[in-house]
Amino acid sequence: MACRLVYIWGFVQYLAFWQLLCLQSNAYVNNWDARKLFSCPPGQGIFDFHSVHNDRVEDRRWRFSCSPMGSGAPGSAYWTGYVNNFDAPIDFSCASHHYIRGVDSFHHNFFEDRRWRFLCERISGATLSDCRFEVNYINNWDAPVNYNTGSRILSGMHSVHNNQVEDRRWKPRTCQMNCDRNSGYKVFGDRRCQLQKCDPLTVDNGIVSGDCTGNFDDECTYESCDAGYQFSIFGSTSRKCSWIGEDLRWDGSERVCEDINECASGTGDCFSGASCVNTPGSYFCRCDFGILTATEDSCFVEEPTSTLQVFLRKITFSVSGDWCSEFPKYEISVARWSHDLSSKEEIKGYPKVVSAPFNGYDVENLEPGTRYRVTVYPLDRKDDRMPFFRHILLYEGEDPQTQCGCIPEEPSGMPTQFEMHQFRGHIFFKWSDESQCESGFAFTRNGVGLAANYFVTEQQPCSFTQEPQSFSDDLTVQPDGTFAEIDKMLEYLLPEGSFFLKVYDAVEEGSTRLQYPRELERTGYYSSTSTTTTTAPVGIPQDEDRRYPGTSTPVSS
Repeated sequence: MACRLVYIWGFVQYLAFWQLLCLQSNAYVNNWDARKLFSCPPGQGIFDFHSVHNDRVEDRRWRFSCSPMGSGAPGSAYWTGYVNNFDAPIDFSCASHHYIRGVDSFHHNFFEDRRWRFLCERISGATLSDCRFEVNYINNWDAPVNYNTGSRILSGMHSVHNNQVEDRRWKPRTCQMNCDRNSGYKVFGDRRCQLQKCDPLTVDNGIVSGDCTGNFDDECTYESCDAGYQFSIFGSTSRKCSWIGEDLRWDGSERVCEDINECASGTGDCFSGASCVNTPGSYFCRCDFGILTATEDSCFVEEPTSTLQVFLRKITFSVSGDWCSEFPKYEISVARWSHDLSSKEEIKGYPKVVSAPFNGYDVENLEPGTRYRVTVYPLDRKDDRMPFFRHILLYEGEDPQTQCGCIPEEPSGMPTQFEMHQFRGHIFFKWSDESQCESGFAFTRNGVGLAANYFVTEQQPCSFTQEPQSFSDDLTVQPDGTFAEIDKMLEYLLPEGSFFLKVYDAVEEGSTRLQYPRELERTGYYSSTSTTTTTAPVGIPQDEDRRYPGTSTPVSS
């Protein structure tokens, strides 16, 4: 019974052994006693291998695993010749910086051994150093081989043969891999070197030049910024892609194209009534008041409709329309023109500011017979004038001029109550002066001008009675010194009065004088178009010695 059990157990072991061999044969690169030729793809090398020995056939079967070496790019490769004789030791190393990519061997049944040769390839993106054989053999006689290089690179093999057991023991040679930092490579897992790159160097809203893709040792320059941008004060002019610690980065510091605030710098020149609004790389003008025109070069607020009235010492005006409430405040400017209209200056007490809505104003305490410029300037929210929206008040298309006449219905200042009387052969005149301007009066008798004129140079109250004693008509004075009665058909006329305007004295500031005749010739007069007439006086003259005209007959009292 015992023998039978032993037999059964031995058969099970036999079946299991051959099952194992069948399963492993799918991964092994050679059969017993057969040639073994194996190579990894270009750029890869052997990093793991396994082997089993068969005492019956006195041979080993092998399987190998590959992985990329260094950068994984193919390098120059070469096959060696056979590096051993049968039963002789193997002591092989690939050339410097080369790794084992493949193996080739064939078996001899007489020697029960193999001859070996190797495929070596130059590692890319790295160098190899600290190469050494394992101190101990990695297998015993007839025992399996299981070896992994870890992070090191397989670059050679040492082996000895034993004729008694007809097997070999092995010592792999491995090297330390050093990624080529000078070419931009960095360790990336076991036996791998990855080419590092900097991120492409760009600048928003600007241009870079040079090598800026981010390869190792690239040098890139910040060239220029787009219109509306400028380089930051800080930052490097050019940068190089190089190692900083264990990472590949652009050296120096980033430079950026910063937006130019045209509004803050003053280069954003907006038209009147608009505010500068900064945008990235540019700006635009926004109307503070009104609407933007189609040409986008001005703001539009329709001008107001205005009416104006002129009085002796006052100008009254009213305005209407959207313009009157569009702005927060309005400034009223009143300037007096010089009499030759060559210049003007603001009068005392002006300008004045009023708040919206603005519907009109009374300008008072003005000089009679004087031309003024009345201008209304809208003010912005900073109380600054906006000349573009100004409105000039005009009277019949011209700057208004205050009246000379005291009577509103008669702005020219026509005299009233014109009277005359005879005394000792002279005709004297008397009238009510309704002009507040310096005046000159010329008289006619039946359409013929009298020799003398009468001038009023002092400003008197309205309706002041003018009764000059130095001016008269001597029509009734006879050659013999007697007087004659005036003809009842005579008609005296006070024609257009000429109003002489004041000018500033250049000698004493603030004083005034009448214009000189040469100035009057140049600048002219402000003349009345009204006349006053009267007939010869009726009644008894105020003298005692009177005769009829052309006779010596006395006139009775």
